[in-house]
Amino acid sequence: DLFEDLIHIFNGEKVNSAYESDITLVLHPLPRVPILICYWNPDGELKSDLNLFFDSSATDNLGIEAVYYLGTGITRMFGKLALRHGLASTP
Repeated sequence: DLFEDLIHIFNGEKVNSAYESDITLVLHPLPRVPILICYWNPDGELKSDLNLFFDSSATDNLGIEAVYYLGTGITRMFGKLALRHGLASTP
């Protein structure tokens, strides 16, 4: 459900990727600044993992500081959505 919300909020799409992740999405939080999200489910003693990748052209379309703030803001939003879906606990 969490990833379905992300797809709807950011006009995203599920994609196949060179990364062997369990779920791979491309989100479009801003025009011409796509973000690739790769999620790996927990496996044995390994915890789940989530990585965000910006397109190499992100700094051509948005300053590096803005890219940093965008990544930070989206990460915080993911945390709040995970709490809403019962996937995380408050600190």
